[in-house]
Amino acid sequence: MTARAGGAPRTDETPAIEVEGVTKRFGTHGALDDVSLAVAPGLFVTLLGPSGCGKSTLLRAVAGFVIPDAGRLRIGGRDMTREPPHRRPVSMVFQDYALFPHMTVRENIGFGCEMKGMSRAEIARRCAELLELIRLPEVGGRLPEALSGGQRQRVALARALAPDPVSLLLDEPLGALDLKLRLEMQQELKAIQRRTGKTFVFVTHDQDEALSMSDRVAVMRAGRIEQIDAPERLYARPATAFVAGFVGAANMIAMQVEETGAQLACSPVAAPGLRWVLPAAAVSSAEAPRRGGAALMVVRPEALRVGPPPAEGFPSIEAEVVERTFFGGRVHLRLRGPGGMTLVAEARPQDSPAPGEVVTCHALPDEIALIAGDAAAPVPPPARPQT
Repeated sequence: MTARAGGAPRTDETPAIEVEGVTKRFGTHGALDDVSLAVAPGLFVTLLGPSGCGKSTLLRAVAGFVIPDAGRLRIGGRDMTREPPHRRPVSMVFQDYALFPHMTVRENIGFGCEMKGMSRAEIARRCAELLELIRLPEVGGRLPEALSGGQRQRVALARALAPDPVSLLLDEPLGALDLKLRLEMQQELKAIQRRTGKTFVFVTHDQDEALSMSDRVAVMRAGRIEQIDAPERLYARPATAFVAGFVGAANMIAMQVEETGAQLACSPVAAPGLRWVLPAAAVSSAEAPRRGGAALMVVRPEALRVGPPPAEGFPSIEAEVVERTFFGGRVHLRLRGPGGMTLVAEARPQDSPAPGEVVTCHALPDEIALIAGDAAAPVPPPARPQT
């Protein structure tokens, strides 16, 4: 990963964080399995995945709270694999804020600077800068108990930034906030990252949070990284069935490949009488499809349009509307296609058909992703943690 936020890709930079073949076991449980990751300076990178996938363990390994059984960790080009946390040029922000209750906000922010041996004048200047950065210049003399949850989280962020770390590590820092405040803090956190230019590595299980805040998202499962990419590409071009099912809603149709080449001909397993032709560019998996092999067609609900296709040869299907659910500016339609195939489409309220109607649905070829080979193997979608 060498792209730099706000500019063209750079190949001459030392990664801010580099993880090379890191493995970690806790007893019989494999928390990390040969994980490799390189984070370029100035990026906001999110580790996304279900509970138990290894994302927090990876973050804590970078911080020094977990020592890998194998592999290397470099921060700013320096090997930090065996270094204790206080010798690593990173800071960590936790979900529970971890502010010292007996210290004022200013004292909390300045604590790390004091540990680095900075002078009182330097600490005072740094605290003033950071209070302005988090837009709380008036709370420096208050104790944490006098602050709201959002204010405490911003102070925890300022305290982590005060010693000027190479990177900031954030372990689900917004998990304890209510929904409205959480959305506000997402915007604030991203704005602070942009203003400081620091590398942020953020852990969450919330897909919307990851997609809206990140320059890059690494989707993890069972101690491994399934895919790392820009949010838009991750959503549109999932590399595995797990990524397609975990990141957003998706129609996933099991297919059999009939012809390969510049054009791919394939048929739904549930409706072999249908034959759809896709461009080879639709393939989003690392493995190419092979004739007679299995594949998975991924179509997002908003890309499955109700109505006849605009041109002959576009993938289309007839389906019965089973359920219509109103969501304000859009309507979700649950459809039953040939062979019992279940699909979900979106429509505008004024254009949406009623339950019982039979409709034609289509998708544009450039809005379809085709996953082939082992990556197409169906994976039960993980339970979404309650937020």
